[in-house]
Amino acid sequence: MKRYTTLAATIALILGASGTVQAGNVADVNQKGTNNTADVSQTNSAEAMFATVNTAGQDNFAGIVQNDSHGASATINQDGSFNDAYIENRNISDGAVSTVNQSGSANFAEIVTDNSDGAISTANQDGDSNVAYIDVENSFSVMGETNQTGSGNQASIAQIEFSDDSVATSTQEGVENIADIVQNEAEASDATVVQVGDFNDASIWQDNGNGNIAYIDQLGNSAFADAYQEGVTNDASIYQEEADYSWASIGQSGDSNVGLIDQHLSFEAISTIEQSGSSNEATIYLFDSDGGQSSISQSGAGNGAVVDIDSSFYTAADVTQVGSANVAFIEQLEFSDNSTASTSQHGTGNSAMTFQYDTTDASATIAQGSTQPGSADNLAL
Repeated sequence: MKRYTTLAATIALILGASGTVQAGNVADVNQKGTNNTADVSQTNSAEAMFATVNTAGQDNFAGIVQNDSHGASATINQDGSFNDAYIENRNISDGAVSTVNQSGSANFAEIVTDNSDGAISTANQDGDSNVAYIDVENSFSVMGETNQTGSGNQASIAQIEFSDDSVATSTQEGVENIADIVQNEAEASDATVVQVGDFNDASIWQDNGNGNIAYIDQLGNSAFADAYQEGVTNDASIYQEEADYSWASIGQSGDSNVGLIDQHLSFEAISTIEQSGSSNEATIYLFDSDGGQSSISQSGAGNGAVVDIDSSFYTAADVTQVGSANVAFIEQLEFSDNSTASTSQHGTGNSAMTFQYDTTDASATIAQGSTQPGSADNLAL
């Protein structure tokens, strides 16, 4: 009697409430143990595809491949250690939803999507030394997300080849984590890395695209961050707090871009913003971060640079601008003793101002020059 009851329950999962078979192909695999392999392949369907693999144990492999259909859903759930999960979606016309959930240590997850507009890819890992990769190509309006809790994790999201209007998010909590996001030839796309813990490293690369946003938020010790953007009207921001020797860098090539670095309670923080083009804005905030070094370098016309330092001893602020009609402002406030401020402008019609308040043994230097005889005067305050 028990056998027939189990069979009836299984059939109920496959049949809809009306007692008819669900539209599309449905595959469901459940495994428990060690060294098991589950492969699901679904292709050439006029309707949606559904595949789920559940494994429990160690050294198991689960793979789902879905190609050429109108909509697809793939889910892999793994509980244990040293497990591998792989999902592939190609040519899914109505969007593909791919999800990997792993709990345990030393697991590996990879999701590959190609030519599938509106695809959603998610990898969730809970444990130590896990690795997650999401790779999307030739797909508009896609979303990629990795969530990792534990130590020694690595995550990488790539959205390349005309992945416009896309979102990539990587969240890590723990120590020795690495997150990397690449968006290539994408317009109006967002990339975000959030890290909580020690020894973290974050990198975002957005090239050949306009109107993109890059955001890095790190809370912990010895955090590193790097963001690069190529195009116009892009925006990059890095926030670091309680980092022992944090390093933040933003590089932007193009016009009307905005770069921001904000560091709090970060001992000997080093921050650099480099911009080439016109009408760009660069801002560095440093608060209660002794020994910090803040540098902004800009080449082009009509650029603006601001370095604002507060309550930080032995800091160095440096602004270098090459071009015309540029503006530079350095401010060191509230006990920023033994600090230096240096501004160098080469061109015409530039303005520079340095303001040091309530400081001791501070120095300020402004240098302006032009190679054009009889050119418009520069202004220094």
